[in-house]
Amino acid sequence: MRHKTQDSAVPEQRETELVSSLRTDLEARLAAYEVDNNPGSDWDSVKARLLTNHPPLSPLKSR
Repeated sequence: MRHKTQDSAVPEQRETELVSSLRTDLEARLAAYEVDNNPGSDWDSVKARLLTNHPPLSPLKSR
């Protein structure tokens, strides 16, 4: 007997294991966040700083 497969646009979710060094790094970052409770900068602030410090390049002119 053949099993009918269900087509889906969403791939099957599988649990993945983190590499030990990555898990250690993520745990350290979470612990640091929990100590100082600083979520960092919002995107608009980061974008403004980037554009102020590094203005966009002007487009190349045609010859």
